[in-house]
Amino acid sequence: MKTISSVVENYIKNKPFLSTALSEGIINLTSLSRKIKPEIELVLRKKIRSGAIVMALKRISNSLEFVSTH
Repeated sequence: MKTISSVVENYIKNKPFLSTALSEGIINLTSLSRKIKPEIELVLRKKIRSGAIVMALKRISNSLEFVSTH
């Protein structure tokens, strides 16, 4: 079963510029979640809230920050 976090993570991995922007903290997570929401919903085949995408992005950005600093 696909989860919101896994779909968002795959989306970010396929867009290197987003991965860099997230790791540097120069992108607004709420705006990004609104932008990618239709594509995530298409993959999951159900309606999801933007807040769930924001939380997934926050977790991903924290892990990317950790990896880039260590």
